[in-house]
Amino acid sequence: MESASRFEIILGCMFSGKTEEILRRVRRAQIAEQKVVCFKPSLDTRDKKKLKTRNGDSLPAFVIDVESPQKIIKKSQDSQVVVIDELQFFNYDIVEVVRELVASGKRVIGAGLESDFKGNPFCPVPELIVEAHPHFRTFLTAVCMVCRIEEADRNQRLIDGQPAPADSPLILPGGSKSGDLYEPRCRKCFIRPV
Repeated sequence: MESASRFEIILGCMFSGKTEEILRRVRRAQIAEQKVVCFKPSLDTRDKKKLKTRNGDSLPAFVIDVESPQKIIKKSQDSQVVVIDELQFFNYDIVEVVRELVASGKRVIGAGLESDFKGNPFCPVPELIVEAHPHFRTFLTAVCMVCRIEEADRNQRLIDGQPAPADSPLILPGGSKSGDLYEPRCRKCFIRPV
């Protein structure tokens, strides 16, 4: 079965359901008898070799070094649909990888954070948004953990219950340090690190 050649991007803060949306689209591709292959970056150390939702649903995935996203091209040659999770962790080569996959006739589904814990664009995601098909740019929100409205689009990193300082490391996947926690917040409740 053929798939439409395009790039679809799913964006949102943590806990917004990006992986659930990936799984929904993959199930539809499988119903259409399309061969799907999934990838995740090596920096995402949660659930090795799986894309896993918070409710436990999962898909097998190849783990790719963040400095070598070109390996995705070779590993996806026999697939019509290519899924790439956590786009923000890959280096800028991921942009060219996505372009090449689409040019070769693949449907590419990518997901990631559009902003970091400081509220700044999480590169290379802005470049990937431009590459996405206009009708397949999906922005998801979560429930704000402060005011409880369903408009959270920011990632607040907390250290011992307080907003992390701006000089904290940019990447701590899944709250990898003891005492670190991420929570979704709306724009009103988000505290920009200083």
